[in-house]
Amino acid sequence: MSRTEREARRRRHDREVAWILGVVVVTVVVAIGTPLLGIRSFSAADLVLGRAPWQATAPEGFVAQNPFVSDTVDGYLPMRAEFRRQLFAGHLPLWAADPSGGSPLGSVPDFGVLSPLNLPYWVMPLWYAPGIAKLLELAVAIGATFLFLRRIGLGRTAGMVGGLVYAFCGFQVVWTNWPQTHVGALIPALFWAVELAIDRRTLRAALPITLIAAVMLFEGFPSVTGYAVIAAAIYAAVRLVAEREPAAAARRRTGAFLAVAAVLAVGVAAIQLLPFLHRLGLIDLAYRQQTAGDHLPLHAILTLAFPDALGSPLRRSYWGAINYIELQSFIGASALVLIAVAAARGRELTVARGARTFLWAGAAVAAMLLFLGGPLLWLLQRLPLFDTNFIGRMRSVFGFLLAALAAIGMEAAGRRAEDRRRARIVWIAFGALVVLGAVWAWSLAARAHGSLLPGAAIALGAGGATLALVLLAPREVRVRRLLPWTVPVLIAFEALAFTLPFWPRIPLDEFYPSTPTHTYLERHLGHDRIASGGIAMSPGTTTYYGIRALTAHSFFAETWRDLVLAVDPHAFDRSPTLPILDPTGAVASSPILDRLAVRYFVSAPEPPVIGRTVPVTAPVGTVALSAGAALEATIPRGPLRAVVVWLQEPPAVAGPASLRVQILDAAGAPLTDGTRRLPADETAGTFAIAVPEADATNDPAAPGPLTARISLEAAAGSVRLGADATGDPAVQLIEADDDGLRLVRTDGALVYERLRALPRIRWASHAIVIADRAARIAALARPIPPDTVVLSAPGPAASGRGARLDIREDGDERIRIGVSAAGDGYVVVADALQDGWVATLDGAPAPLVDADHAGVAVFVPAGAHEIELRYEPPGWRRGVAVTVISLLILLFVAVAPGSRSRREPADRSAVPVTDDRS
Repeated sequence: MSRTEREARRRRHDREVAWILGVVVVTVVVAIGTPLLGIRSFSAADLVLGRAPWQATAPEGFVAQNPFVSDTVDGYLPMRAEFRRQLFAGHLPLWAADPSGGSPLGSVPDFGVLSPLNLPYWVMPLWYAPGIAKLLELAVAIGATFLFLRRIGLGRTAGMVGGLVYAFCGFQVVWTNWPQTHVGALIPALFWAVELAIDRRTLRAALPITLIAAVMLFEGFPSVTGYAVIAAAIYAAVRLVAEREPAAAARRRTGAFLAVAAVLAVGVAAIQLLPFLHRLGLIDLAYRQQTAGDHLPLHAILTLAFPDALGSPLRRSYWGAINYIELQSFIGASALVLIAVAAARGRELTVARGARTFLWAGAAVAAMLLFLGGPLLWLLQRLPLFDTNFIGRMRSVFGFLLAALAAIGMEAAGRRAEDRRRARIVWIAFGALVVLGAVWAWSLAARAHGSLLPGAAIALGAGGATLALVLLAPREVRVRRLLPWTVPVLIAFEALAFTLPFWPRIPLDEFYPSTPTHTYLERHLGHDRIASGGIAMSPGTTTYYGIRALTAHSFFAETWRDLVLAVDPHAFDRSPTLPILDPTGAVASSPILDRLAVRYFVSAPEPPVIGRTVPVTAPVGTVALSAGAALEATIPRGPLRAVVVWLQEPPAVAGPASLRVQILDAAGAPLTDGTRRLPADETAGTFAIAVPEADATNDPAAPGPLTARISLEAAAGSVRLGADATGDPAVQLIEADDDGLRLVRTDGALVYERLRALPRIRWASHAIVIADRAARIAALARPIPPDTVVLSAPGPAASGRGARLDIREDGDERIRIGVSAAGDGYVVVADALQDGWVATLDGAPAPLVDADHAGVAVFVPAGAHEIELRYEPPGWRRGVAVTVISLLILLFVAVAPGSRSRREPADRSAVPVTDDRS
């Protein structure tokens, strides 16, 4: 080949690379979309609009863009918002005081607060940060895959194609905005670092392993990190065994360097790992125990080619046996064709020794574990990590291995197969699998209600086009030159068809909008907390609004969990980390909630209003209520909470509509009123309209009965109500019972003030000891005098005399209380502070004892004193020391002389590739 020809070929290849890079960039930008411009938010926070109290202000017929990623909305984003709030206040946030009695925050890696990939959350507006964080994640996933594939010997074209396939594989798409995809993005970086260390064979060259693995640990999803580290360790072993050039001693030394780098990574992350390991020992993870049957169903393998093979949850047609997000394994039909090319022609490529063997064997073993289970999975589940983590999370590694094989196929696509018999067998097998998969998918189409057709058309179109190209390329120069211009576009098309419907992009005004209910609670709650029934207030989101709540989406201290279950035995039936309380009177008035300082109980307008039902008149006919008109009914005086009418048929109204009731006294003066929205799918039956309680409705000295004026607020239309014998609307009432509740708000949500709730920080002048756990919980479920604390173990006796408390600081990680006590007693704090918190009395250490089963108390003698409670995470100080030492070692190795590579590093770790054929 002449020099001119070589130059022309190089320029042509540079244009191809520039084109593919452009395809990658455009795919990334289009996939995220307008959130990059700040026009929308790359989050699913709009799903709160389907719940009380936001529902009252949501547009008619509102449906969340993606209601299947609620963890990101009620778990991760609120805690990141809390971390950001405290960080801006000037300190490293270790504890979040608002959710579920309090929870570790920056002291553990659960929320990825120390990961560089989460940096956008700390420096950018929270509504904007998710989109930029995803952009950063995609850049890391694509770039690191490219670097790894280049290092094992593939060209730039193949490297970019592999990065594109991996960045948009099923795992990386459906877990977006969870920490899982951040860990996943670092998997190829870990493999690149391992390959770099094997190539250069020095401890300094192994240091990237330390940094990458430490960031993976900081991301806070240990199962994906564990699977990745195990896979990388096996890869390193395979590569070291397969290497021929260095002596055995040199290979052992390289292996030792890799092990040291891994240990240093644990040391760097010790600042959070040690507190995390301590906390892990306090959490009951029995519900996560795995069996050999806990794997993906075999038909989930169809999602490799098209994601909606089992239907689409967005179209309400999904029928899979497990959660769509846990099952999705997409890499695309085009990528599968390239993998077939790798099987048929990839052996002719020169890549790093052992790398190809590992990729094929690793993908095969991962597929077997994921889709078949069997004895190997059973054996693995006897080991830590596998015993409490669903094997489906291994899709992260599986997707990376398949992407690397697809890249090998892209490299080999333009070559003729030297082993034609092998290639023939591969293509026959591939064709048989395609036919089998098509027949299988068609047989499932009825269960998916026809939603397979769009996805199948995309998969068959893109996959068929790719197949035609790669089959023709070895014989046709024009087609061979066309490959890098077309195949990346086909892969990008499949990726966008998958991601665009799934990734949420919401209007900015739907990002955690505030409501009058939130404003009311923020103004009146003080130092106490709320509880919510059903999914009202979307438990967990309260942390975003700075509202202290009984429950959240998190791991619970066992004693706190005990009391939540005592309030409602079915609270954890739906989820072990997101308790949902039944919005009933028995739950809302529980004495346990009094002890836990639950000042307000919030429920949706839809459940029955708490109270006793009082019949007034029965329906014997019907009466029409038109938009803008009103009807009246006479009702008796009483502690009114709701007026109930009968809808005789579904409402016939145009647009949003509500029923309003005004309660008027004998002179026609308004006493209270309430409004309830008529859902678009409302059917005939009773319909309760709650009203805030007003003392005037129950005033026995006031003259005459009351009047309930009922009106329809709608643009047009009418409703037909049940009518009594006089033609007035038939009604019944819901009145307050002696339940210690007072209904104070009804707009959007029902807010009950709990009149018997004890202050969260209070003085106890009496103490009783109940050492038995079951007996203690049972006692707390019954009324106990408010000046009495229940201790879990014997302590000093209380005098029975009172005290005055001055809450001087009620912070996130420190509480200071001034006490002026007439006698000995206990200061009780109804928070989950039994682990990791210490107390001082006038500056001297003081015992912090368990109180009311889930809270804490400090004994205080008579006189004037100051108590301080402070969060000191177990293992934190040791973790800081280990992290600092590890970083110093890292720095020393990085800058110390005499640690240069024992050989000049090649651009790739195997024989250099002579050109970048596609």
